[in-house]
Amino acid sequence: MISAVIGQFLVAGCVVLTGLIGARWHVGFPMWNRVVWGLRASYFPLANRVILSFTWCASGYSVICFAVGLTTQHKHGSVVRL
Repeated sequence: MISAVIGQFLVAGCVVLTGLIGARWHVGFPMWNRVVWGLRASYFPLANRVILSFTWCASGYSVICFAVGLTTQHKHGSVVRL
């Protein structure tokens, strides 16, 4: 239990420190992303952010439907190639 609390405080501290840049200098994520990662490498964290937003914005029902569709496809003997 204590390790979970300590971990939450560490993550909260990192989030607050990251947010200070935007709050103080009004620099958005894309600009700060390019400063840290460079012009070409900044696409990697941007893609991670897009995928994470899909995960957060997808309702639980759509995720369940996707999982059921995959298992149904697998159950009927068809091969899923992603």
